[in-house]
Amino acid sequence: MGSDLGPVAIVSTADDALPVVGPRGDGHRLDYDVLGVGLSVTSDLPDVLAVVDATYAAFRFSAPAATPMTTSSFSLVDLGEGGPCRLDDPVGRSHRLGSATEGLFGLLEGMVGTIVARLHTAGILAAHAGAVAGPDGAIVVAGRSGQGKTTLVLGLVRAGRGLLSDELALLDPVGDVVRPYRRAVHVRPSTLDLLPELASLRSRPLDELGGGSEWTVSQADVVDLLGGRLEEPRSLGGIVLLDGTPDPSTAPRIVEVSPAVAAVELMRSTWAASVDFAGTLDAVGRMLSGVPCLRLSVGRFDDTVTAVGSALELAR
Repeated sequence: MGSDLGPVAIVSTADDALPVVGPRGDGHRLDYDVLGVGLSVTSDLPDVLAVVDATYAAFRFSAPAATPMTTSSFSLVDLGEGGPCRLDDPVGRSHRLGSATEGLFGLLEGMVGTIVARLHTAGILAAHAGAVAGPDGAIVVAGRSGQGKTTLVLGLVRAGRGLLSDELALLDPVGDVVRPYRRAVHVRPSTLDLLPELASLRSRPLDELGGGSEWTVSQADVVDLLGGRLEEPRSLGGIVLLDGTPDPSTAPRIVEVSPAVAAVELMRSTWAASVDFAGTLDAVGRMLSGVPCLRLSVGRFDDTVTAVGSALELAR
C-alpha cells in the first residue's frame, strides 16, 4: 500500500488510548499487538475486516497480553447510503468517506500512523522503506511509492537475503539494529512479471488499496514461494536510496553517497523527523556512520538485483 507517512497520518496519544479488553470477539472486532502497540478495529463491513486481518494477521491477539498494554481504537461504519462510510479514529475525530474502498484505505493509513507514532515514543524510528538481511547485515531500501521498493526487496529475497519488512523499516538506535516488521506484503500485478515464482498469486482475489489493485500476502507465504527466509533483528549493513522511475530498458545505475546525504534522504520517509527533527537526525546519523550508502536508478530487474549486491560489497 502506498504511503509517505507524512504528518497528516492519523495518530493517537496515550491520553486517548483505552485498556485492551481481550482477544478477537464476535467477528466485528479485531485486536492486534503490533510490537507493543495495541490496535482495535471494529466494523460492520466484513470485506474490510478481511483485508485488515490478512494484513495484520501476524500480530493478531489470541490471548490477553502478558504485560499491561493500551490500545488505540478505530471504527468503520457503513452509513447505508449506497457506499459512504464513517471512520472514527482514536483521537475522537470522524471522517466521512465515499465508499468502503476509501474507508479501507483510510483505516489502514490511520493504523500505520498510529503504529509509527507509538513506536517513536518507544525509541524506534519507522521509515517508509523495506529491509532485507544477509551476511553483511540489514539493507534498508527506501523510496517513494511507485519506485519499485517492494519488488526490489522481494528480488533481493529471491537472491538469498532474508526478509525483515516491506512497508516499514524499523530502526532501533538503542539496540543499533533493524527490527523485523511482519506485516503482510502488498504485491502489485506488475511484480509478478518480474518474479514468476509468485505466479500462483494470480489465482487469489485482489484488494483495492491506495496503490491500486494488490494482493495481500503473508511474509511467510512470500518467502516460501521465493525460496527465502524470515530474518531476525540485524545490525545495519547498508542503505539503498531509490532514484527516479524504474526503466527496464536500461542498465541500473548505482552511485555511492555519503552517510550524511543518505541520512537526510532517509529522514524524508521517517515520520519522527516531523516532530523531532534534531533528535531523529542525530539517531539516524549515528546508525549510518560507516555504513555503505547507495543511490540506485532501477533498470533491468535481474541486473539491478545483482548490481546492488556487488555495489554493497565494493563499498565496504
